[in-house]
Amino acid sequence: MSNIHLSLGKAAQATGKNKSTIYRAIKSGKLSANKVDGDYHIDPAELFRVFDATSETEKKTGSSNDAQPHVTGENTSEMVASIIELGVLRAEVKSLNETVSYLRQDKDHLRKQLEAESDERRRLNMMLITNQTTKGSSWLVRAFVAALLGSLVVAAVLFWRLHATA
Repeated sequence: MSNIHLSLGKAAQATGKNKSTIYRAIKSGKLSANKVDGDYHIDPAELFRVFDATSETEKKTGSSNDAQPHVTGENTSEMVASIIELGVLRAEVKSLNETVSYLRQDKDHLRKQLEAESDERRRLNMMLITNQTTKGSSWLVRAFVAALLGSLVVAAVLFWRLHATA
């Protein structure tokens, strides 16, 4: 059932019937309606499935068995068109609200994801900086030790040769 509904009085006005006629149709099951807080809510499509909209000819000739309210066919057509347009607009608003809600959730998700990736990037940069500093100093230490050991080996070989020939 759509969000658009007519009260018993508006339904009677739209069809040119008495409220009692609409009420009897509901009670007999010919017309479906919901009762909310003691008031009937009638779907316009359901109403016009059962009853025709009031026409100007019926009003003038009195061809209907019910007393006619002051409604013209033109007014009824405008009211029906307005009700339909209102239904379409409500559906569009609902759809747009759902889209806005989805986009807000998506934005929040993306923001959290960006923050997590940013934190991870900072963590990795710190590891890289720390590792390069450690590697750099470690390399320098190893190079110094290798040079020192190389010098000692050369000195030992020279010393051995000098002493071996002497």
